[in-house]
This record gives sequence, C-alpha cells and structure tokens, in this order.
Amino acid sequence: MTLQEVRMILLLKENIYRLQRIKSQLTNCRIEYYFEMRSNRRMIGGAITLYRRVVRRLLKFLISPIVEQQNKVNQSLKDFCNMQLETTKGCAQIIYKQFPELADVLNSSAEQ
Repeated sequence: MTLQEVRMILLLKENIYRLQRIKSQLTNCRIEYYFEMRSNRRMIGGAITLYRRVVRRLLKFLISPIVEQQNKVNQSLKDFCNMQLETTKGCAQIIYKQFPELADVLNSSAEQ
C-alpha cells in the first residue's frame, strides 16, 4: 500500500468524522417564527411587549415566507449530509474489506 492510499483512507476517516459532527448539529434545523416575547422592565414592560407583538404581527407576511424558505434549505442540507455520510461510510467499508490490516490502524488513530 502506498503513502498516497494511506492518506486517502485517513482523509476518508476525517470526512466521516466531519459529516457526523455536521449531522449532529443539524438535528434540530427547523426555525420557528413564533417565540415568547418578554420585557424585564418593571414600569413599561407591558407596553414594550405589546409594541413588539404588534410589530411582529404586522411583519409576519414578510418574515414568514423567508422562515419557510430557510427551513426548506436547512432540511435539504440535512438530507444531503445524511446521504454523503452514508456514501462515505460505504466507501470506507469497501476499503476496509480490501485492506483489513488498516482497519486496526485507523480505529486506533480515531480513538486518539
């Protein structure tokens, strides 16, 4: 086995690690338009909260489509990462079958 093949296998292992990390970060990729609004000011807190709610309702027709588009992009990205992860894992399994002596070396390097 050449040094270039070993580098490619290590790169494959690193890509699997990165894709798993991205997948874990994308577990909750949905953005919610609505969230609780509060104010910590004692005297005028109620007025501030009311003002924020009115502004949010007035801008909902502008912001809601943007939020939905972003949710679609996030879901597509999550699906793509899942597909890439499965493909990369499949490639790694093929390589491990061809070079079983590397499986132990790569697993020990991944644990460090």
